[in-house]
Amino acid sequence: SATPLIGRDQELATVLEILNESRASDVGSAVLIESDPGGGKTRVSTELARVARGNGMTVLEAHLGRDHPGPLGPLAQALGRLFTELEARDPATLARLRADMAPGRPGAADSLVGLSNELDRYLTAANMPEDERNTDVGFHEFAVIEAAHLLMAIATASTGGTLLLLDNAHLADDATHRVLAYLAPELDRLPFVIVLTARTDPVSGSALARLRQEMGESVRRRIDLAPLADAEVEAILRWQLGGDALESSLANEIIICASGNPAAAVEYLRSALEAGVLRPSWGTFSVDAEALASLDLPTDVGGLALRRLDALRPATRWLLTEAAVIGSSFNANLLAGITRWPASDVYVALGEAADARVVEPLGVDRYVFLHEAVRDTLLASIDEKAGKRSH
Repeated sequence: SATPLIGRDQELATVLEILNESRASDVGSAVLIESDPGGGKTRVSTELARVARGNGMTVLEAHLGRDHPGPLGPLAQALGRLFTELEARDPATLARLRADMAPGRPGAADSLVGLSNELDRYLTAANMPEDERNTDVGFHEFAVIEAAHLLMAIATASTGGTLLLLDNAHLADDATHRVLAYLAPELDRLPFVIVLTARTDPVSGSALARLRQEMGESVRRRIDLAPLADAEVEAILRWQLGGDALESSLANEIIICASGNPAAAVEYLRSALEAGVLRPSWGTFSVDAEALASLDLPTDVGGLALRRLDALRPATRWLLTEAAVIGSSFNANLLAGITRWPASDVYVALGEAADARVVEPLGVDRYVFLHEAVRDTLLASIDEKAGKRSH
């Protein structure tokens, strides 16, 4: 089961109150949720989407990555997933939206064709003969306006309010930024709330400043996810251990190292388990004092992730280097084709990497690197010529 939301009840309640007010007044707004890397913004956004759906809201949810699929790609995928959901539970609303998207109508979405396979299923223009499609040079520039119009049409058609949630919005492409800037002044006349999560680290500073500027006065609340209290970090550690108690010596060590960062606390705990510091003992976990004394924990989550690479077989690390060239996420069968490895061997190696918390499966045959620092390190080990060969 998913990790329970610990220490963020107040922040979640604040956003839910804004959503409820939007539904009651038909007036929308924007919310920015900001945190350091690993501070819990993705976990908060996931819980927010779950509760909003349960309350009858229309939810479009997109998680952005460094190499997401092209301009507007995550938005188009979120739209496609929503239409698939409407096809099952509200076909009448889907039919009205598809009628609005017919080519030739103002705000028609035909310039969105090709941005997402999920969305293409529902676009009339995608199913037209090629000689009947609008192929004017620069026609794709209308995609920004049409994406914004489509989102506003969804908000108008929804009977329970609409939530657009963009996780890792600091990684948004320029076209997505322009859609947000287009929507911002329209929110006060629609039951439409946009929630953006973003990092506050120096690398993300300029992107975060742009988000704040383009959303402007539409931002109802900026929520800074502060470090968790020591008791909250300890509660996360207990949950990770199945509810068993953790000796205070190791708990204090992890709490100090994590500095209130939930992702860091979990990574430090896993490192302690892998190092043999913890031993199950009658409803608790006892600490090997000698192993604890020799445990050299890195000072950041990225350092912990990089150390996991050292535990992998050389062949697995080489395979992951090839996967890193593909992107932050990658298809296992594509990786097998590129490396000419048997697919069965690729899945065995990826299983090893998943056990080491270097990658994580996404569905049947897709994987994602859990930390960009790992992918960056793997890419740095390839010289430019080798990188071009891999592509």
